[in-house]
Amino acid sequence: MESQWPSEFPVELRHLIATNRAAEEVLADRHALIEADKSRQNMRVAARSIEQSAGGPDERITLLTGAVMFKLPKKDVQSILKRDLLELDIESNRIRSELKEKVNLLQELELKDPLKGFDLKPLSKVEMAAVGQVLGRSSRD
Repeated sequence: MESQWPSEFPVELRHLIATNRAAEEVLADRHALIEADKSRQNMRVAARSIEQSAGGPDERITLLTGAVMFKLPKKDVQSILKRDLLELDIESNRIRSELKEKVNLLQELELKDPLKGFDLKPLSKVEMAAVGQVLGRSSRD
């Protein structure tokens, strides 16, 4: 990473610049995650409100996107919100996985040990069943 800087820059300065850029990327990703979570929460509130509205599935709901308003059937709006929620979940997971790599790079540039437990993954169903057998539990617990 340091080789992209002109050779007249001292090694220390090149390292400091690389570390600073890595930190900025980590902060930008954290901010993007926060914004995605806020959007997801707002969509959940909207979906819940539409679900609890008194009208039937043919009721028309006004949907505002950008500067345009649409009047769509309730079921169509619900499917749009579900699709958007799924896309936000996928984007959040992508950002989280990239964030882990960026944090590890930052730790390396700061000459710190890698974070312990930061790359943990949940056990699969097969692994959980094996753990349950070892602990003497049935697979239905």
